[in-house]
Amino acid sequence: MKKLAALLALSLGIALPARAAVTYASLGAAGNTNAFIFGNVNTNGGHADGSIVVNGNWSGNYYEVRQHNNTPLPTAPFANNTALYIGGSNNVSNYIRTLSGDAYIAGDKNPIQNNGGGHTYTASYDLAPTIANLKKLSTDLSLLSSTQMVINDPNNVKVNTASIAGNLKVYTIDGSLLGGGKTLDFLNSSSSDTIVVNVTGASVNWGWSNNYDASRILWNFVDATSISINDREFRGTILAPKATVNQGNANINGTLIAQNWNNTGSNELHSHTFTGTVPLPSPAPPVIPVAAPEPAGMMTMGGFLALALCSRRRQTVRL
Repeated sequence: MKKLAALLALSLGIALPARAAVTYASLGAAGNTNAFIFGNVNTNGGHADGSIVVNGNWSGNYYEVRQHNNTPLPTAPFANNTALYIGGSNNVSNYIRTLSGDAYIAGDKNPIQNNGGGHTYTASYDLAPTIANLKKLSTDLSLLSSTQMVINDPNNVKVNTASIAGNLKVYTIDGSLLGGGKTLDFLNSSSSDTIVVNVTGASVNWGWSNNYDASRILWNFVDATSISINDREFRGTILAPKATVNQGNANINGTLIAQNWNNTGSNELHSHTFTGTVPLPSPAPPVIPVAAPEPAGMMTMGGFLALALCSRRRQTVRL
């Protein structure tokens, strides 16, 4: 019925009203992973609770993937039961071990140790669309109306979420302020709140801690090219499409999305899938222009089309 109405409107030169449209932030195929890396990975021990996707090469020393078989599995384009995907080569000395699920590798591969009945396959997936969407998402999130996060204490940062109406709380902070061993508390929040923190600046040396639900907070490092996580554990989803994340001496509790990832200290990734809701505005459909008035007594081709459509038997029109 909507298509018929639009066709009639176009033929008669009637302007349709623009409709407000809202899209929702989505991590796409990265949403069910513990790490989704656009480029390369280098590890020196450690493990991930969930699945890992690496679009480039993986080098370094051993690593264990998907220690917990109840963690989510990546969605399309990946095959069912994918615990590990490497779009380049596996150059890891010693081994990469999948503790549940299958491994898919596009390039050269050192042996993968598959425990729990998994297998290793050769496969290549085009992740360019997903990567482009994640980069756009980071930009879109940075454009949301936000509240500046204020450092009100040398050791503690207390944010009153009740000062922002609704269940979406968006904040902005300069990345240079995220060091120094502070404790971050989000006060008066509910279990239905989603928190987005837009972090500005090219370099971040992470040193904060917080106890907020890691599945409902997303840290958007829209500018960062380098992020170091050394002193305190990180909680929440990291969206850092331009950054090399250097995980030195602390765990990451949440999904890691980054350009490159170096894990130098046998650290861990703990699975906390992002479940927040972030509405983003999208352009309204274009308004069909109003046609110039027809001369009296004349019928254009559009008029004949409209007349023909309207004269069809009633039962062929589904309202």
